[in-house]
Amino acid sequence: MFCKIWNAITGKRHRRVRLVPSSDALPGLWRDAGESVPQANLRALSGAPTEVLMELCDDYWNSYLDDGDHSSVVRDSRICQSALEELASRGPEVIAWARARLRHAGYDARGDAARLFGKLCTRHIHGCDLDACVADLSRLAVRPWEEDTKETEANTAALTALASIRSPRAIPALRQILTSPEWQDDELPWEAAEVLGEIVGVSFEESEDPVEAAREWLRNSRGTDAA
Repeated sequence: MFCKIWNAITGKRHRRVRLVPSSDALPGLWRDAGESVPQANLRALSGAPTEVLMELCDDYWNSYLDDGDHSSVVRDSRICQSALEELASRGPEVIAWARARLRHAGYDARGDAARLFGKLCTRHIHGCDLDACVADLSRLAVRPWEEDTKETEANTAALTALASIRSPRAIPALRQILTSPEWQDDELPWEAAEVLGEIVGVSFEESEDPVEAAREWLRNSRGTDAA
């Protein structure tokens, strides 16, 4: 089916096909497959400069915000995910870039950035401002969705990152998710209950109602939120 779509795209004259993501600095990323769909060469990402890996991720995320003709775009999400995996193994210089993407207009970008950001902050715990990392992730965790409930996937990613850092400074954000009416009909409180349990060392998941158990803990623990 995909090949048919590709043939339809390439069969239209005077239409330029855009391969996403791509970078002029990594010409071997896409292989010309003749008349079939171009194939991504993921091996080209190994050892690629950090700046190029960042460029590829930005190109992929931003392509969904482009109002151009999407019928002429061929994407491969594996490139972005492989680039993110490679970036997670790089140095603390990636932290500032990932941190800025927590505010990206695309929720998929925010989610990917949150997962990467959490890994980097945990891995380079002595090379970053951990309180600032927690504050940024907390802001994303409580960010209200605007157009589509799928946007909360980024919130969940932020909570997962907070769970890996395990800082008590995340408790105010967890309290907001667990007690605010805006989240009552969402699955996010379940995620928040699990993260709170990991931070305070209480397994709310063993309760009949983990969310209510987490709320009860918060009611009995007023004043324990980190400043």
